[in-house]
Amino acid sequence: MKQENDVEKYLNSLTDKLQAFDAWDRWDLDTAFELLKNDSKKENKNNSVLSTIKRIRWSRDLLNQEQNKEKNANLLKNGDIYGLEAVEDLLLNAKRRALQERFDDAVGRLYRSMELTAQLILQIDYNGIRTSNIELDLLPEHLKDKYSKKRNSEKNRIEIALAASFDLLADLNSPEGLKWKTHRG
Repeated sequence: MKQENDVEKYLNSLTDKLQAFDAWDRWDLDTAFELLKNDSKKENKNNSVLSTIKRIRWSRDLLNQEQNKEKNANLLKNGDIYGLEAVEDLLLNAKRRALQERFDDAVGRLYRSMELTAQLILQIDYNGIRTSNIELDLLPEHLKDKYSKKRNSEKNRIEIALAASFDLLADLNSPEGLKWKTHRG
């Protein structure tokens, strides 16, 4: 009987791991984390994959600055994360999709990784500027007029997409934005 229990525990653990990796591949990071956390507790071991997913989640969560401002600042200051882990994960995910010849998925993930790069740089390096609702008082004086004209009158907020996000980074003299501007022509 004990041997059957051991086999059942092993199969359940394997199922949890497979479901976790499937969730991670779909970028359902919270589900992946919970499945691996539960599995790690059962096995009483420190899981390096679990800590990787934790750092990716922290990176992603930098965009929710209002909720986590102090925690995020501490994570960055302490070197627990550097901020772009979520982008790296998306790029690796895109590579896997391309190797599977799922090119539409790969391109979608590449696009999202570019978008996320700009969002995270603005969030981390430029006082929490959010592309979904730019606060003019976070911008230097010389950019306020330019970006105030982008206000969506229906939503009464300033929202910018991928290209405009990198244009803003260029306007802020960010190395990433200036590189974008050079290649954009």
